[in-house]
Amino acid sequence: MLKRISKLITLSIILFLLAISHQKTLVAEETESSARLNTEVLYGGEIVSVNPEAKTFNVQYYDYETSSLKEIIFNTDDSTQFENVKTLNEITAADTVSIEYVKEADKNIARKVSVEKTDIEDVLPAQNQPKTQQ
Repeated sequence: MLKRISKLITLSIILFLLAISHQKTLVAEETESSARLNTEVLYGGEIVSVNPEAKTFNVQYYDYETSSLKEIIFNTDDSTQFENVKTLNEITAADTVSIEYVKEADKNIARKVSVEKTDIEDVLPAQNQPKTQQ
C-alpha cells in the first residue's frame, strides 16, 4: 500500500513537471508568434541618409494610400540582420532597400535590411560586352 502511494506521488510530480515544461514552451512559441505578427515590411524604399553613429537611416518611399512620397526613420540594433551588405556603414544614399521592422514605442526597429544590388554587367557600357559577328 505504501509503495502504491509512493508511485502515485512520483507519477503526480512527473506529470506536474511535464505540464510546467509544456506551458513554458507554449508561452515561448506565443511570444515568437506575436513578434512575427507585429513585424511590418517596407518594400522598395530609397535610402536618403545613413547615420552609423546613431545607428539610424532614413528611407523615402511611396505611400499608395495617400499617393505621396514619405520619409521614415529606422533604428538598428545588434540583432538587425543585413542582406547584400555586412553593416550599416556599407549602405549609401540612393540604395534601394526592403526592410522588415517592428514598432517599439515611438521607434521603427529594423530587424532585417535587404539592399538591392544590381549586377555590374547590367550597368556596364556595351563596349565591355562580348562582340557578336554579323
